[in-house]
Parts: sequence; structure tokens; C-alpha cells
Amino acid sequence: MFIMSLLPANSVILKVLETIVYKNAVLLVVFGYSFIILLLGFLKKRKKPVLKADLSE
Repeated sequence: MFIMSLLPANSVILKVLETIVYKNAVLLVVFGYSFIILLLGFLKKRKKPVLKADLSE
């Protein structure tokens, strides 16, 4: 994100990017990655066969 902060022409545009765009982008990345990791874990657990132990012996 540091390189992206060098792209705007003036400090007013940079301030808008800092307060609105970057904040929402960070939230999207954090919650997006969390959701993807949880979804992949759920699918992995669901795909794994369940071994039932025979406890009657």
C-alpha cells in the first residue's frame, strides 16, 4: 500500500484514499481471508472420511 500512496497527485486525494478506500480494503482483506480459510477448513473436514471405531469388542 505504500507504493499506492505515492500515486495520487495531491494530499487531498491521498487523505480520501487513506480514510475511505484503504480502511475498507483492509477490512475486506481481513474478513475475506478469514472466510476463505474457514470455508476451506469446513470443506476439508467434510471431505475427510469418518472412521468409526468398533467399541463392542
